Amino acid sequence: MLLFNLKTVKKTFFLIFIFLLINLLSIKSVNAISFVVNDLLIEKKYDKKFTRDKVYNLAFKKAFNEIMLKIVSTSNQNKISDTTINTIKSLIDSFNIYDEKFIENKYTAKVDVTFNKKNTLMYLETKNIFPSIPKKVDIFFLPIIVDSEKNDLLLFGKNSLYSKWDNSKKSYHLIQYIMPQEDIDYIKVLKKELDNLEGFDFENFAKQYELKNFIISIIYIDEIETRILSKIKINDNLKILNKKIKKINFKDKDNLSKVILNLKNDYEDQWKILNQINTSIKLPITLSVSSKDMHKVFDIEKKLKDIDLISEVYIQSFDAETIIFKIIFNGSPNQFLSSVSEKNINFEKDESIWRVK
Repeated sequence: MLLFNLKTVKKTFFLIFIFLLINLLSIKSVNAISFVVNDLLIEKKYDKKFTRDKVYNLAFKKAFNEIMLKIVSTSNQNKISDTTINTIKSLIDSFNIYDEKFIENKYTAKVDVTFNKKNTLMYLETKNIFPSIPKKVDIFFLPIIVDSEKNDLLLFGKNSLYSKWDNSKKSYHLIQYIMPQEDIDYIKVLKKELDNLEGFDFENFAKQYELKNFIISIIYIDEIETRILSKIKINDNLKILNKKIKKINFKDKDNLSKVILNLKNDYEDQWKILNQINTSIKLPITLSVSSKDMHKVFDIEKKLKDIDLISEVYIQSFDAETIIFKIIFNGSPNQFLSSVSEKNINFEKDESIWRVK
């Protein structure tokens, strides 16, 4: 009888221990799947009308605009331009304001804001917007100006887009452009291929910088207009963009900056399309993990929260033998298999349950 009671007590304590760990897991999981804006600078005039609430509202609006510019395409920005401050506040998990300074009637500070991913995705879904994963990427970039009248091309220092490209960088841009250093061999090869630039294979140029992704902008200029052909190859997907604009005045800094910024927005939108989260797809997945190895449970939980297309993950149930994770995945079963394989999660399917080995 005493032995039976001892076993019962041990089992009870084990379950209590598991329960406490489950609560810890749930808290960590909720905090992990978020959209975050860091080191955002805010400035406001310090006068009699200055209040903390106004500072907070300014910080929240600026942080919201920042994260939306990262995850929402340019064409959909107008759908969220009228988002109210109360709606923005409802999407925020936490915030931190620091480095506050009052200098000459001017208040400055930095702010970190964490938006709840699940709530943010739900809000954007009501606006019929499929957002994207805010993932940064390095891309080989080479702008080539072709003077149609002189039948010549301009590269590197003679090319204003090359020289000024980095001057129009915004904090919400996700693409890091890797531009080649001036190379006489590039000039020789491309001048030889002047009549075949649109069909030329630039892949070897990118490989020299250990990159697979590349964007080549070919800018044809004449007396009337400018045609810009962009060859965009990212993750083995090739996209050709062709657009016509008024003749670029390369001596006009504002005009040149506007052209560069518009091109960057085009390229950012293409990157967003490749990383789009289709929130209309809500694939429910049940994952079983042995509760006897809590180290593995924590490891699985950490890996799951790092998978971008998982919009929700929580503990559905547990006992002395197993812990059941419930997952909502915004993608296909094959995408889920690919995602967990990248995280080195090994499992086998048993009817409707995926069991971690």
